[in-house]
Order: sequence, then C-alpha cells, then structure tokens
Amino acid sequence: MDYVIYAPKYCASNGVRVLFKLADELIKRGHNVYLFSEPSQGKDYKYINKLTKQLRNNAVIVYPEIVFGNPLNAKKVVRYVLYYPGVNGGDAKFDENEMIFTFSSEYYKNADLLSISTMDLSLFYRDDTPKDINCYFINKGGKWKEIPEFKDFVEINMSYPSTREELANLLKRTKTLYSYDRHTLLAEEAYACGCEVKFVLENGFEDFVPDPTNNYTIDEYNNFIDNFINKTQNFPIDKIAQKDNLLKRVLGIRASKENFSKYIKLKLKYYLYGYVFNNIKKSQKYWFRAETIYVLAKKEMLEH
Repeated sequence: MDYVIYAPKYCASNGVRVLFKLADELIKRGHNVYLFSEPSQGKDYKYINKLTKQLRNNAVIVYPEIVFGNPLNAKKVVRYVLYYPGVNGGDAKFDENEMIFTFSSEYYKNADLLSISTMDLSLFYRDDTPKDINCYFINKGGKWKEIPEFKDFVEINMSYPSTREELANLLKRTKTLYSYDRHTLLAEEAYACGCEVKFVLENGFEDFVPDPTNNYTIDEYNNFIDNFINKTQNFPIDKIAQKDNLLKRVLGIRASKENFSKYIKLKLKYYLYGYVFNNIKKSQKYWFRAETIYVLAKKEMLEH
C-alpha cells in the first residue's frame, strides 16, 4: 500500500515529528511511504512535490488538521487530528468523505485513536545534574500574559535549543518549567527530567499532572498503528472523494475576479517551480497558497 503524508518541514514541533514518526512506523511494516514535504537534512525519505495519477487515485493521503481541504485532490483522504481543528489553521469541520484519526480523544470525539509518542527516553530522564535555572515556554496560544519574573528565566522555543540533545540537557538543569501551552510534549519531557512543571493561568499557575490514560503499553501502541493500517487498506467506497479537477476549481471561484486572478497566478508558479525548476520548497508554498484561496472562496460562495 502506498501512503503520502502531507507534512511541514521537519522541525521541533511535536505535531510535525509525529507525522514523520508515522512514516517510520509504516515503512517499518513494509509499506511504501512518500513525504509531501520539504526535504530535511538527516531525514532520509522519499520526498515528492507532485502526485502521479496512480498515487492520486490509489494512495492513501494523510493530512494533518492544519491543512485546508484536499489540496492534492486525492481520492483516499485520511485526516490526522493532532490538535483542536481550526485553531492553528485548517478547517474546523472535515469533509464527510475523509477517514479521521486523532492523536487524542480530547481533540476530536468519535474518531479512532492514533497516539504516536515521539518522546525519546534515552534522552529525557532524571539524573544528578544540579538544577540551577528556571525556564518558560510559549508556543500555541502566544504570550497572552506578561509575567515580570520570567525576564530572568530561559525561554525555550521552536528554535532554541536547536537539537533534542541540547533540549534534554537544558531540562535536566531546570528546576521549574512554566508553560503557556497546556498541550505540549515538552511538559512530559521536562517532568521526565525531574522538573517541576507549571501551566500559566489567568490567576496564577497550575501544576502539571501526567495523564495516566496516555501511558500506553507497547502492545497498545502497536495496536494503534495496526488499526490505522487495517482501516486505510480497506478504504470504504463511500469514503472515496469525488474528483475535483482544475477546471471545476477555476469555474468555482469565477465569481471573484480578485480570487480568480490570485489562484491562476499561484497555480502557474506552482507548476513552474515544481515541473521546470524542480524547487520543492517554492512549489509547495505556491500550491498551499492557491488551495487556501480556493477553499476560502468556495466557503464565501456557499455563505452567499
């Protein structure tokens, strides 16, 4: 079975790392996996920037919840919900033809669980390192509250520390980690390193308490993967999306001359950079912008 995973470039984000870990698990089980993503140094996968007709019609395409619609115009679409739909981008509701899996039942009800842990216990563990600093973390939701004491603390973000090893070493030195983001793997990683972890609230702080329901056994973890494979290999006929070709898209947004013009220009740039210059990074950027315009324009037409 062929899988195509639509993912941002590999980075410190746990959601992105989960998508790449899913690719690893599928490859390990003998499946052919393509990453519709910008190539990352040290990450050896089959990267693509366009779909063949064969892949579009037969492969299972996995989109995270941050992606609007079905930009690859695929027939077999899986939506992997890694956070609350619509909060960080993408649609708040998904197409009825999509097969939905969720990282946590808190993010999406009545969907099969696919909880993939990326925490490396060979790096994140408690040792005898003296705890001489405090840290804080912002990420999702932004810095919605100023806390004067934090000016003397070390900020952890998507760019610093730059490696997982450096992050683990920093957390082992950390006495208390304060996080504005309640839904982050960093809290669990810090806790594993012996840190006290506190979430920032409107009126004070709340201690982080590990959720015992998220501590899955190896067998349970493998069952998540096996269930995903079994269901996606037997894609129901009623879940196969209808073809939505470029002409229909163009006609669908004709009511807005501004959107029409933007869409055509972006599509031309996508084909130019993807097929002529073979520049994956730029071609995907223009593809995503074009598809976002299409989806938003389609919504506007439905509302009117």
